[in-house]
Amino acid sequence: MSWYSKVVWSEGMFLRPQHFQQQDRYLEALVRQSCGPLRPYGWGVVELALDREALALGKVGITIARGLLPDGTPFSIPDHDPPPAPLDIDAEVRDTRVMLALPLRRTGMADVERGDYQDTAARYRAAAREVRDNNVDTANNSAHVEIGERRLRLFLDTRDASDYTCIGIAQVQEKRPDQTVVLDADYLPPCLDCRGVLALKGFVTEVLGLLHQRGDALSERVVGAGASRGGGLDIAQFLRLQAVNRFEPLFAH
Repeated sequence: MSWYSKVVWSEGMFLRPQHFQQQDRYLEALVRQSCGPLRPYGWGVVELALDREALALGKVGITIARGLLPDGTPFSIPDHDPPPAPLDIDAEVRDTRVMLALPLRRTGMADVERGDYQDTAARYRAAAREVRDNNVDTANNSAHVEIGERRLRLFLDTRDASDYTCIGIAQVQEKRPDQTVVLDADYLPPCLDCRGVLALKGFVTEVLGLLHQRGDALSERVVGAGASRGGGLDIAQFLRLQAVNRFEPLFAH
């Protein structure tokens, strides 16, 4: 039997937690196998904001992060996932990436841990939440449900990450004597949306502005050339204008 095989449901079967766990694994694998080939390198951040106050204290922390990990696991901090603990940066760290990581699911290993153990291989941490019954409109229609929160964590790329799925979110340039962590401004994390990384968003905005400015200038030249030559157009100028008009909407999209 595959670890991701489908459960055969039948009338009168004795249900156990293993049945539902197997069904979860099957559905998650089905989504990954169906969607993975549709887009190569389909992982990265959609939105990312680091904790600037933590940098002044010698740490790297996350305020907002949304995206997909390389194994296809989605993350959304802080909407659906609790932020990982800020990472303390030692004074000797230089030019080292900070990774956002989640333990890989492994056969025979527990997926959930109950407690606050940082070094366990579990992907989820058990937490109790009060959940309302959406189909009953009464005062006492809630129940305590145990849910699993993703155990996202931060570490440097100098450690062994073979048991994790992870992506880089920043690169530490140095740690100053006043404990401030300096990040490499040229580092670009992998992303699914260029608007999710401030530097890339700035590049696109700059190119869009240049295209718009160039298009206006070429348009004036083409119109002027046509008027001065009795309707004849400079073909080179016209082709340049055509190229600008074709690519400007792509950058604006």
